[in-house]
Amino acid sequence: MHYSEDTPPPHRILSNRIREVAEDKHGNIWFGTFLGLQMYNPYTDIISSYEHDYLPGSLSHSSVFSLYIDSQETIWAGTYYGGVNYFNPEKEIFTHYIDNPARRECLNHPFVGHMVEDKDGNIRIFTEGGGLNRLDCRTRTFTYYVAGQGNALLQNNLKAIAYDEKRHRLYIGSHYGGLSRYD
Repeated sequence: MHYSEDTPPPHRILSNRIREVAEDKHGNIWFGTFLGLQMYNPYTDIISSYEHDYLPGSLSHSSVFSLYIDSQETIWAGTYYGGVNYFNPEKEIFTHYIDNPARRECLNHPFVGHMVEDKDGNIRIFTEGGGLNRLDCRTRTFTYYVAGQGNALLQNNLKAIAYDEKRHRLYIGSHYGGLSRYD
């Protein structure tokens, strides 16, 4: 079966440009597109769509750039200049963090790349321009790690991440800045 913009419902996808794919514990396939977040249920063969519609509780921006499913099965959707959304599939409500580097409960940059959860339950959010943002999920506040501030980042446009839980280390790939190890 092939799913595309031209496929009739319920198999139509919002955009043929898929940026990220993730599978949840129920076997659903989540994918981010230029025009929204979608979930494919392989048991029913139906695709559900979540788009930005300016209403409270909806996706903050339709251009979904990255996805991450944390240990609590929360869906994290990083957007292209719309911050990061976290989504509870049971309640179908999005909450999001916007960018405002003057406020610790906000991201420092709106373009959200890859994400990973560390062993302490914090979400490490990579941005493509603002370096690394660490969300303390208990206090709901951010700590920013940016280039030029005495840490291991060589530049702020981050592209790839790997988390070594055993050593509690991040390996960070950046755009023209090489590979950094953050302990």
